[in-house]
Order: sequence, then C-alpha cells, then structure tokens
Amino acid sequence: MIPRTIALLAAVLLTWCLASSSAATAAADEPAANPGGAAAGRAISVIVVGDADYSLTYAFKAMVPQVTTRFVALSDFRPDQKADLLVFVGSVPERAREGVPALYVDTLPPGGGVTQAAGADGKPAVVGETTVLVQASDHPALRGINARNCTFTNVRKLQAAQGWSTLLGNQDAALVLANDAGKTRQMVIAFRPEDSSWPLKPSYAIFMFNAVLHLSGR
Repeated sequence: MIPRTIALLAAVLLTWCLASSSAATAAADEPAANPGGAAAGRAISVIVVGDADYSLTYAFKAMVPQVTTRFVALSDFRPDQKADLLVFVGSVPERAREGVPALYVDTLPPGGGVTQAAGADGKPAVVGETTVLVQASDHPALRGINARNCTFTNVRKLQAAQGWSTLLGNQDAALVLANDAGKTRQMVIAFRPEDSSWPLKPSYAIFMFNAVLHLSGR
C-alpha cells in the first residue's frame, strides 16, 4: 500500500503529467467512436462509486477542468444519476445504470463477461506479486505510457469472454482488460492502484486520463 505522505507528494506529479497529456491528446486527431459518448467541447462528467484510494482520488482531481468528478459512497449511488462515465471501486451496486461507459477497479462488471478464477482451495484466485510483460501497442488508453517497470500485488486472476482484450498483463494474470465491442465501452483494472508501484510513475496519471477519454468517447 502506498503511504499517505508519498501519495500526497505524488499529487503534484499527477497534475503535471495530466496537463502534459491533455495538451498531447488535444493535438491528436482521434475521432470519437463511442455511441452516446461525451459531447466534444464540454467537460467529461464522471461519478466514482465506492472507496477510492489516494491514487484514484488525486488522479481524477488532477483532470480538472477537462473532467469533473463526483465521489459517492456505494450506498448513496442511484442508477438515475447522470454521467458520461461511471467508475466502480471495490464493488458494483445491485442496480448499476446500463448504457453508460464504465471503469471497474478491483471489481467485476455485471453480466458474467469477466469472472475471477478459483484457486486450488476453491477461493477466488489472486496473484500475490507480478509485473507487466505484455502491453497492447495499439490501444488509445496506452498511448504514451510504459508500465513494464512497475510491480503489482493482490491482482485478481480474471477470465474474460470473447470481446474482451488484455491491455496489460503477463502469463499469470491480466492486469487491465478492455471491451470496445459493445454498445458502451468498458474497462477492468484487476487490482487496487495503491497495491502497486504504478501510481508513483508518470505513466499512471497518463493512463487514467487516456482511459477516461477513450471510455467516454472523446
């Protein structure tokens, strides 16, 4: 887990990285291809549902003004709350709003498209410590980043149905999965960011911003 003092110091780095990423993204010519995505020219609205750790909190706060974020407890989430992107941390409410792009952090999307494998003891399988060996080279969320020098712990060992692709992973586990084939885009991060060294690297802030842009159709 990232110590609080280190996370606070990393906030400045996150802000600088996102400002640089915003300028680079604005210069890129990538058309929006997500039906119902966020309208160009206004801030992307995001609702983060659940217990967001320091790295997630500061990453989203650093995206202002391009992104406006509301943080709500799981018990306070209502499906009728409007947003361009929903981020679920740790768990998903029984009634999640359909038809809205979503990022799932250390939790699984409803519908069974992504499941957690069982270990030899029958409990959900977790990889204790791992690194990135495979990184997709052509996905917009990975533009300008390199996560191969990071360490990840307590990673859910996931199994994904057709339509899902591995963005970051190795032979032991998929660290980040994406599904761009449906009506709305979805992404799964198989660990809590604070259980890795990634938030201390510039590539983390850039990835989070890229992911928000891609999922929301910008």
